[in-house]
Amino acid sequence: MGCSDRQKVDSIAKTYPIIPSPTKIVYGQKEIVFHRFSVDRGDFKTEASKLMDFLKSETLEEDTKGLKFKFRKGIVDGENNTEAYQLDIDSTVTIIAQTAKGAFYGVQTLKQLFRKRKDQGVLPEVHLFDRPV
Repeated sequence: MGCSDRQKVDSIAKTYPIIPSPTKIVYGQKEIVFHRFSVDRGDFKTEASKLMDFLKSETLEEDTKGLKFKFRKGIVDGENNTEAYQLDIDSTVTIIAQTAKGAFYGVQTLKQLFRKRKDQGVLPEVHLFDRPV
């Protein structure tokens, strides 16, 4: 990664801190800007509904052509921990968790990363894994 690429990543990381810091995190070089979204609820319907309510409260529009948010059930990073989750934000946003509790924590982290600019939502490109210590 070149110097300007590293500067982009550092700038993204400073703009989107997560507290407490997750177990593993890798920031990308760009931001994902959207004003419409769709949610694939997967196995976590309650958590997906809470995310939808949050995005709508930010005056974003639900539309099948918008940024796709996906919920998936699975063990992440080899951890058999009921509160662990993985959050990947790039051309789609994916939360992977073994249980609803993990999916809930993934949504909380996503909400912490969310920014509003004018009438658009903004998220950083990021790949992270977290679990309680």
